[in-house]
Amino acid sequence: MLIELYAAMAQAEIEKKEKRQREGIDSKKARGEWDDYGRPAVMPIDEFSEHYQKVVSGEIRPFELMKQLGMSKSTYYRYIKKIPTMTRLYK
Repeated sequence: MLIELYAAMAQAEIEKKEKRQREGIDSKKARGEWDDYGRPAVMPIDEFSEHYQKVVSGEIRPFELMKQLGMSKSTYYRYIKKIPTMTRLYK
């Protein structure tokens, strides 16, 4: 019986937490601050695409560009997917 009481209290706390979280998100959206939510991007996609043109033209290799920009491999390829398809070297 005591375990059931603890379980009911825990469930109530979870529901309260979810409600507060939802209210916070809704108020942030209402204030217009939702766009800056989350982890900031490494760089704007336009800036990356300028650097990426060096790889497309063959001046440098992809790994060298990753090192210059301080990007991980996964971030590099995620940015490539965001570039318009006409400028992509790799698909």
